[in-house]
Amino acid sequence: MSSNLLIMFVRNSISSKVKDRLAGEIGHDSALDIYIRMIEHLQRTTFDLPFDKAVYYSDFIETSDIFDSAHYDKYLQSGENRGERMHNAFSHAFAAGYKRVVMVCSDCFEIGRSEIIDAFEALRDTDTVLGPSTDGNYYLIGMRKFLPLLFVNKVWDGENVFLDTILDLKNHQISFRLLDTLQDLEAFEKVKRSGRFPKKN
Repeated sequence: MSSNLLIMFVRNSISSKVKDRLAGEIGHDSALDIYIRMIEHLQRTTFDLPFDKAVYYSDFIETSDIFDSAHYDKYLQSGENRGERMHNAFSHAFAAGYKRVVMVCSDCFEIGRSEIIDAFEALRDTDTVLGPSTDGNYYLIGMRKFLPLLFVNKVWDGENVFLDTILDLKNHQISFRLLDTLQDLEAFEKVKRSGRFPKKN
């Protein structure tokens, strides 16, 4: 067991259950195809990273997907909203003895190995690390001690999650470091214009 754990929150690849706003632009089947490419990108990015890795699924645990059970532990997300689900995943990780825990979502097509490695490096001398996304949320959050206060009193589908989290950190005098701001997969036109969207396997 490593002292570092990388948590990935993913949705099961079911049409009509992924990327509702994107599906409103291009249809459920096309949105699902794009989301599958996002999952493939995340797997390629994380496969050989030197950390323990855990995939948390939204609806049920996939036993034979691209996340090989030999390299990824698998769990089911639990909680009534995103904050509760994140809280429970971090709580489980620290209870298991991990010293530094980083969580990434599957919605950021720009995230790469460097952001994840930089996050773990930052946690050597700061309590928290955040990777802000262009939709007002964050694509990455990491901590070296469990901070449940970060997962309450947020409008998780709103545009101020990142700013509200920063306010929590400042108000409680918790040290933090920021990574580069990256694009979230919500506005399809922005995705197409970026020229960096992952290709199919």
